[in-house]
Amino acid sequence: MPILLKRPRNSSINEDTPSCSKKIFPSQPPSLSSSGFGLNDHNHSQYDWDNMYLVLAAFRRQEGHCNVPEFHVEDGTNLGSWLVRQRHLKKKGTLGIERIIPLDELGIVWDVSADWEPHYQLLLKFHEREGHCNVPYRHVEDGTKLGYWLSRQKQSKKKGSLDTECITRLDKLGNWEYCSGSIANYIRNQWERNYQLLCKLYEREGHCDVTYSHVEDGTKLGRWLASQRQTKKKGSLSTERVSRLDKLGDWEYSSRSKKNWIANQWERNYQLLCKFYEREGHSYVPFLHVEGETNLGLWIRRQRHLKKTGRLDIKRASRLNMLGNWDIP
Repeated sequence: MPILLKRPRNSSINEDTPSCSKKIFPSQPPSLSSSGFGLNDHNHSQYDWDNMYLVLAAFRRQEGHCNVPEFHVEDGTNLGSWLVRQRHLKKKGTLGIERIIPLDELGIVWDVSADWEPHYQLLLKFHEREGHCNVPYRHVEDGTKLGYWLSRQKQSKKKGSLDTECITRLDKLGNWEYCSGSIANYIRNQWERNYQLLCKLYEREGHCDVTYSHVEDGTKLGRWLASQRQTKKKGSLSTERVSRLDKLGDWEYSSRSKKNWIANQWERNYQLLCKFYEREGHSYVPFLHVEGETNLGLWIRRQRHLKKTGRLDIKRASRLNMLGNWDIP
C-alpha cells in the first residue's frame, strides 16, 4: 500500500509556490512508487525536509517573507530552528544544491548579518523623524516591516543571541528596547492621540459629529469615533473615556443622520443666543464665551464666517438678524 506525503495544514502548493518546488514535491515521490518497499532513514529525512519546506512556503505566502524568528513555531513544527539549521549547513557547504535552489526561490536570506544593515538604516530614518525608536509592531517603513524586525532584535537580545556590535549601535538610538510596542500601551497611546484630534475638530467646528470616512491629520478619525460608539453600546467603553467624550457634546449621535443632528444642534445654539440676547440686550458674544456647556462665542463666529462666504442659509440669517447686529465681529 503506497505511503502518501502528509502536508501541513494550509500548506497546499498553489501558483505562488516556486515552480521548482513542484518538481521536488510530487504527489507520489519516486522513491515510494515501487510497492513492497518500506521507508529507509534517507527517505525519512527527505520527507521531513519536504514537509518543513511546505511549512516555510505557507509562512511566506502568509507573511510575504521568509524571515522566520529563530524559535518560531509554525503548525506545531520548530520552523525557526529548522531554517537556522539550513543556513548553518549551507555555510559549511554540506547543503545539497537540490535544496538550495528551492530555498533561494522562496527568498531565503542566507547571511542574516547582511540583511541587518538595511533595516538598521530604516530605523535610523524613523528615529530622526520621530525622535524615538518606539516602533509599533505592525509599522511598515518604505515597504519594510520595521516593527516586526525591531521586535526580533529585542527577542534576540533577551535570549543572548544578538551580536554585541549590533547592541551597541542600537543603544546609540536611545531606549530601543522599550516596549510601548506592548499592545496595551500602544492602544492606550493611540486612543489618546485620536481623542486629541477629536478635541481639535470640536474646537474648530463646534461639534464632533464626523462622517465615517472623515480623515483628520492623516488619521481615520470618523472610523475611530464610530468604533467608540459601538464599544460604548456594548458596554465595554471605560467610564473614564465615556466621561471625556461626553465633554465634547453629543458625540454618540450617528453621522448617518448628520443633517438632522446639525439642524437640531443649530436650533439649540440659536436658543442659547436668544437667552444671551434677552439677558445682555445685544448679541455680541465674546469669542470664548460659554453658555450652559456650549461655546456660544465659537458658534456665532462660525455663523459670521458662513454669512461672509455666502454659505449661511437665508432663513437662518433672517432669524439671526432679529437679534440685532450679530454679524459685527
